[in-house]
Amino acid sequence: MNRYSVICLCLLVSAALTAGERWNIRGLGMARTVNAGARGLDALGSNPAALGLGGRVVEFALPSVSVSGRIMFGLDLYQKYFTGVPAPDGSRVARYLTDQDKEDLLGAISDLETNMLNADVMLAGLSVFIPSVGGIGISVVDHVGGRAFVPKDYMRLIQGFDMEGSQYDFSDTDVSGWWYRELAFGFGRRIPVKLSTLRDIHVGASLKFLQGFAVATTERSRGSVSNVPDPANPLQYSLRGDVEFLLRRAAVDFLNEARDGEEGTDFTPFPAPAGTGLGLDLGILATVSDGMTASLSITDLGSITWKQNTTQFAIDAAVDITDLTADSSEQRLEDFTDALVGQSVPSGEFTTALPTRLRFGVRVDASKFAPLQFLPKDLVLAMDYTQGLNRSLGNCVVPRMSIGAEYLVASWFPVRTGFALGGGEGARWAMGWGFDFGNYSFDLATDTFSMILTPRSFQMASFGLGMRVRF
Repeated sequence: MNRYSVICLCLLVSAALTAGERWNIRGLGMARTVNAGARGLDALGSNPAALGLGGRVVEFALPSVSVSGRIMFGLDLYQKYFTGVPAPDGSRVARYLTDQDKEDLLGAISDLETNMLNADVMLAGLSVFIPSVGGIGISVVDHVGGRAFVPKDYMRLIQGFDMEGSQYDFSDTDVSGWWYRELAFGFGRRIPVKLSTLRDIHVGASLKFLQGFAVATTERSRGSVSNVPDPANPLQYSLRGDVEFLLRRAAVDFLNEARDGEEGTDFTPFPAPAGTGLGLDLGILATVSDGMTASLSITDLGSITWKQNTTQFAIDAAVDITDLTADSSEQRLEDFTDALVGQSVPSGEFTTALPTRLRFGVRVDASKFAPLQFLPKDLVLAMDYTQGLNRSLGNCVVPRMSIGAEYLVASWFPVRTGFALGGGEGARWAMGWGFDFGNYSFDLATDTFSMILTPRSFQMASFGLGMRVRF
């Protein structure tokens, strides 16, 4: 296995909508409810129109990071089934799985299990607001991640091939990994237009220059293995298998497979890219009534074209053995298993779309919105609907809805929380805290707060922290 594959595998097993959300640490604590509530630099990833809302004249972001992941099993199941049992001599030996154990394991995972790891790192960011011009923002963000959709039938097959008739379907297998950097230039401002009941309309756009450092993407996946009885002779079974899989990948030199006799390239955080591209965000934001704003945007339009160290990994294997006792059956089965190993060959350039999303959001300031003035005045509420438009680079087409709240316990101590559902991630409860001392702020958050309450059974974890300087 080459070094690039090892790195991708580690990403996949060590930990969904991500880009433009997770490095917004304030929004992370509100269950990533960022579409209408983001301000200043945070608006670059969700709706650049909000850059024109004003606030501090200058905001500078120190490096911030957010990491999240999901694994197939919780700690309790892992320790019960995969760490062995005590032996008489004090050592640990493998646990024998009973039929009930196998049922419990299968019941603990979904039909299409997701394992993922995402890390967003804002290396630097700057926003400037000039009342007569609007808001300008610049940011440099790295997006690193991996995701594997694993059908439950893999676990069924690992537990033992059923010789009395069975079928295993692997067609939804999808493995992907990515590392790319975006340099975004955004602008937002108020326009002198009033539409019906909407006022204070702001529009904005962000142009992104993209550098891709590594990618692996599944382009085709189809596969099944079955052991079926012969209708004419129930005591005789046929083995049928058909697997087709195609994965394209590209990487910078130090992640690429080492050639025979070649020295590997040393790691550098600023390598020459393996691919380049452009991206675009567009947004509009308007006041609906006093204290209520609504937001609509589309983010990450565009693509990355990969040209360096491009390869493709392909599996094309089929077998149909009607008589397992025939002399030729053993050789045919061996040929089939050999073909399942697959092969990698150089390929030409290819393109991956950015994780395009349609975003809608509403934000309410309780102190200004008449129907909610019975609530504490320092309370902000928000609601988001986010719809992924493709499955590229970790994107998901399952819609995501979230609600979030921020309350100033003191002028320097905001507390945030939120709930989210969908987006291929299930239900999530978020919590976040901040320390805002005027010119300097520090924020930390998680959108998987339940991991603290159920540390032995959680399957998802996330954490983010960021710092800002404002003038």
